[in-house]
Amino acid sequence: MTLRNDALVKAAPLFTLLPEWVKARDPEMVGTIGQVEIFPGATNVVPGRCRFVVEVRSQRSADMVHIRELLKAYAAGREGWRVETILEKDGTPCAEPLIQTVANAAVAEGLSCIRMPSGAGHDAQSMAAAGVPTGMIFVPCRRGVSHSPDEWIEPTQAAQGCQVLLRTLLGLIDHA
Repeated sequence: MTLRNDALVKAAPLFTLLPEWVKARDPEMVGTIGQVEIFPGATNVVPGRCRFVVEVRSQRSADMVHIRELLKAYAAGREGWRVETILEKDGTPCAEPLIQTVANAAVAEGLSCIRMPSGAGHDAQSMAAAGVPTGMIFVPCRRGVSHSPDEWIEPTQAAQGCQVLLRTLLGLIDHA
């Protein structure tokens, strides 16, 4: 084992450092390493190369830049490491009047409502960039799991989400 030069083992500490850096910077910021590739990728061959993708999302660009700089500094001290920026986008704020209209609709439906920042871009990011007031309605998933095959909401929850959307649209029409 002392003669091995395992690229995955060398990368592994960063897999736990990233969440620590992100939480320390801003508890509402998120950071994920959701894709890891090792080469050659055979069961009985020590990985000679490891490639992984880091994604960070924040409402503030400065937070994302800060994490990128930490990653670059970490990589600079390690032979064969490099950091490439694949895509960089600023956070997109939702329209406050729309957020309030959604909250009012949820309350009118007798539902709880939590305002929360979201790193989700979806179409909202493109619409907001085009000058369209934008907001999102999220329906809570079972056990808080989303973007996974285990994601699930009850049909009644889907109907409640639709009712919130309908009340939101009617509320916007009333104030137009």
